[in-house]
Amino acid sequence: MTPAVSVIMPALNSAATITRAIHSVQQQTMQDWELLVVDDGSCDETGTMTSSLAEAEPRIRFFRQNHAGPSAARNLALHHARGRFTCFLDADDTWFPHALETLHAAANQNSTGAAYARFEYAHADGTPTDLQPGWPDCTIGLPELLEDRHFPIHAWMIRRDRLGDARFDTSLGSWEDLDLFQKLAIRGVRFEPVREIVARYRLTPGSQSRKCRLGATSRMIVQDRGFLAARALGWDRRDPFSSARPAVDLSELRLGRLLAGHCHTYAAASLLGDPSASKTRAMEILELCPERFRAMLRVSAREAAVAACHQIPYSQGRLSDFWVDHWDLCFPHALAWWERLAAAGLAAPSLPDEARHELISLVDSTSFIPRLLADACPPYKPIVLHGLGRNGRRVARELVSRGIAFTVHDDGINADQTARELPDLPIRFQGPAAELENGAFHIFSMLDSTAYESRFRLAAPCVRWSDVLEREAQRIREDLSNRPVRSAAAA
Repeated sequence: MTPAVSVIMPALNSAATITRAIHSVQQQTMQDWELLVVDDGSCDETGTMTSSLAEAEPRIRFFRQNHAGPSAARNLALHHARGRFTCFLDADDTWFPHALETLHAAANQNSTGAAYARFEYAHADGTPTDLQPGWPDCTIGLPELLEDRHFPIHAWMIRRDRLGDARFDTSLGSWEDLDLFQKLAIRGVRFEPVREIVARYRLTPGSQSRKCRLGATSRMIVQDRGFLAARALGWDRRDPFSSARPAVDLSELRLGRLLAGHCHTYAAASLLGDPSASKTRAMEILELCPERFRAMLRVSAREAAVAACHQIPYSQGRLSDFWVDHWDLCFPHALAWWERLAAAGLAAPSLPDEARHELISLVDSTSFIPRLLADACPPYKPIVLHGLGRNGRRVARELVSRGIAFTVHDDGINADQTARELPDLPIRFQGPAAELENGAFHIFSMLDSTAYESRFRLAAPCVRWSDVLEREAQRIREDLSNRPVRSAAAA
């Protein structure tokens, strides 16, 4: 029989994670699937472990190849795939149990047969962070892809006939997924959003996405390809697939700004791995920018701080809260880089000082807040958590880890969807606001709970995310502002 979905999983030295990834496929609520695993020349037990799982599970099909990269592995699996729909999962990532069911329903209803969904980050050990990146929630076609609005490889699905003969480019060392998305979008495929979290992306130091020089080169190749293909089809004059959609800005100015931005992103990601005081590797990445766009490499203090804030932690498989405990490790490298940029005429002489103040304002202090909110909970009182968005989920996980019983009030959330997205959290929902207990202790997890609290009167003790955030952020700003200013170049 032809399965509904072919799941494609490349694997390279993934013995530590592949069992968890495969089990997440086996635990899907939609069971009409085949899983094609391709061992890309692993030196560990990846092949042995997968072969054993395949012997016990007839829906798993196992292939081996000499090491040729994830694109070649995915293409090999595509050649053998039989499903009516196709999706991808890397061997170090996992799906929530409803992932296939959710994506299949959306892709099956979409006229172009393609859909994507949300995901969240996981720590290197696979435990959840409850942090989601700012991925778009709009229909994505070529204009959006060229504006850097895209989605990850493990959170989308496409009908096989719409995928057609499109394949991953094996010459690219990175960003082969975005290259494929662009090829499909040029054919008129548009990816419809699903506003549910379906996957966890594991943050791992040293993974493929953080090979900086290779990443920058591949990213610029893919960006340039997309612009060239769109210009050839006249997308700068009109959208050939929708008269209601405006033309796309395909100017050299726009392309240059994007390419320069990619270079700065990867330069910042390389800093901790660059032992030179003058940050030679990072400067070499900037020099990858085409000559005609070099003038656009000039960077503002805000742009430099944003790049450092996110990319330096990401290079270590961490998120921006990494700065709070590792400022003394990270900041000297950022400062040395900013000094180099200013000396090279790529920023104002005041960049080091201005970017430092910008960075301090950007550092994420929210990782401590769930712990502080849980610390405030009095014993022997009912606990009510208000809001189960990103912040509320982090608080809920902290309460569960401490064995603190609580109920949730969030009348804007779908309880069934939440249970699917948080299968590991035993959450009890409370009734309407009018029924809230005045005898309980209340935790408000919203960034601003003023409007929410005005809907009802509570004569009960409470603690607010916003209050703790303001206090904690001020403490961290004062602490970081008082640290000695010393660059890696001066060390």
